Amino acid sequence: MKALTFTNDDKRRARLAGFKKKAPKKPKGKTENSLQGYLSRYNDWVKEMKNKAKEGKKLDDLKSQVAKAKR
Repeated sequence: MKALTFTNDDKRRARLAGFKKKAPKKPKGKTENSLQGYLSRYNDWVKEMKNKAKEGKKLDDLKSQVAKAKR
């Protein structure tokens, strides 16, 4: 199982949409089961954050359109 990746822009947009969950803490134990459990929790967190980032992108685009609007 591989760890999913995200960008700082994804995180910013997710926070804009109201995502406040913190990433799971890394395990102190180095057993295979604890590391696999951590990776599954981490990947679930990244997926949830990316879904919120999609919502945040819509809001971010609207804000940029309003900022560029001429009066």
